[in-house]
Amino acid sequence: MIRFLHPSFRALALFAVAIPAAVHAQETAVVPPSFENVCATGTASAQPFPFATAPQFNRPYRYQQVYNAAAFPSVASGDVLRISEIRFRVDEYTGGLEPITYADITVNMSTTEQVAGTLATGSTEILDANRGEDQTTVFSGGFTWDGCGTPDACALHVCGPDFTPLPFDQSIVFTESFDYDPTLGNLLLEVFNLDPTPQTQLFDAAEVPSPVTSRVREVTDPSGQNHLFPTNYANVGLVTEFVYTVPEPGATALAGAVGLALLALRRTRG
Repeated sequence: MIRFLHPSFRALALFAVAIPAAVHAQETAVVPPSFENVCATGTASAQPFPFATAPQFNRPYRYQQVYNAAAFPSVASGDVLRISEIRFRVDEYTGGLEPITYADITVNMSTTEQVAGTLATGSTEILDANRGEDQTTVFSGGFTWDGCGTPDACALHVCGPDFTPLPFDQSIVFTESFDYDPTLGNLLLEVFNLDPTPQTQLFDAAEVPSPVTSRVREVTDPSGQNHLFPTNYANVGLVTEFVYTVPEPGATALAGAVGLALLALRRTRG
């Protein structure tokens, strides 16, 4: 259809079509980085939160995990990490390999001034204050995890002697991506787990001497609606793989400018 347009109009239209291609290939980053290819060991290396809903975990609850900006790839001025998916891995020894379905999970992301090791807790208002002004709901609803991922070839094993972990195959694909600029602050992941079905999965988690990630959790007691704030192993966090792309700087603004130019040309020819 473009071949019937005025030459100037055609050139702009072709340029506009090309703009979406100005995005780098999909990449991944693991936090903490030192555990990308190494399974975690220790007392708290297998963690159920934020996706456990068994009665002993006092549900429903709200979970926050902060990831320090220094753990992410550096970006050039004007660049962002456009995060579209997060992945976790089942604990290689104590995790389960059966599929689990969740009915009511909400995932938010934002840029925060809070840092690993000192993530604030103590009240609903304090947890609210941990969130950044750019908070975005990136997923809300239900999903199913295949406990062994694809292909179904994993097997539980003790973490060692080669410390080989299971793959990052427990994935939440966002319905809305989040643009993260590590130069502006740390990354906060927030999960509201309101799922009514009692179930548990244990994920690979890690604690490092100088925390790069840490967590807090608000538990609502269904019987009395009391808010509890347990901080056991606060400096432990799920080993997380982030899937992202790096859009070309200014590509979005350029696309808008081209659109306006096309509209102006159309009007002059009308």
